[in-house]
Amino acid sequence: MNEDNEIQPYHEALYIESLLTQTKAIVFEKECLIKYLDDYHEGKKIEIELILDCLQNIIVKAADISKYFWPTKPFVEKGKTSNKVERNELYKRYENLHESRAEKLRKAFGIKSKNNPIANRDMRNMIEHFDSKLDVYLNDNNVTGTIMPYYLGIHVEEINSYTHYFRAFFSSRYIFRILNVDFEILPILNETIRIHNLLIDFKNDGGRLK
Repeated sequence: MNEDNEIQPYHEALYIESLLTQTKAIVFEKECLIKYLDDYHEGKKIEIELILDCLQNIIVKAADISKYFWPTKPFVEKGKTSNKVERNELYKRYENLHESRAEKLRKAFGIKSKNNPIANRDMRNMIEHFDSKLDVYLNDNNVTGTIMPYYLGIHVEEINSYTHYFRAFFSSRYIFRILNVDFEILPILNETIRIHNLLIDFKNDGGRLK
């Protein structure tokens, strides 16, 4: 990037490759997920945890991709400066830098709305702060009754409100749950695959964003 915080043409390939690392992983997990689900529905012996692992890995990678388009707060290394004023100025500069990059990428990938499936803050917060989320969930929800470490099947909460799921895939709705947060998998997959296909096009077109 230059002094105006614009991504330079000769740097665009680096952003393309960085994002491809994440989207390739999602493509791989999607293929594994399809195979595992096919085996499961055909009655073959398959560990449910493998299916849930694929789903969680998709969420993790989608959360990583999301940061490129909606930046996290800037990180200023302590060794950069000990002066509070200089540190604040550096923070603001990095903030502008990250937002400029995100704006460029959103435009290149045709992302115009914060309603985009991968813009889900719950998804990012769950992945980034899972340890503390687990503490709070167990402490605040008085988790008793039936506790299921893993589950795959239809959505049955209307029948039994005393069942708590650590990880669950409600296959009738294609919803993946971690603790008390639900993720609609198909919109997330569709958007990340769309981004992946554009990345391939950009890479084949000389490593340039359009």
